Amino acid sequence: MPVHSVELGHFILLNVNVQDTGREYLFSQTHKYLITPILVYKPSEFTIINTDGHSDFEIENTLSLRDQYDRKLNLCLNYV
Repeated sequence: MPVHSVELGHFILLNVNVQDTGREYLFSQTHKYLITPILVYKPSEFTIINTDGHSDFEIENTLSLRDQYDRKLNLCLNYV
């Protein structure tokens, strides 16, 4: 995993690319066999997670991913 060093004054963007870790399946509630592969998400759009304080851009609180059927998964970002 790469390590990056940044300063608090930097303008920082974040995107997420979920990688498939293997063939996993969901089980049917009524049947005992495997029915559907778990969906892999497309890379997210970039979201702003830090600005220099003088920017016209706002820090964002969500990051959205879309699956192969174009359904959206919203991830909330928590800043400490």
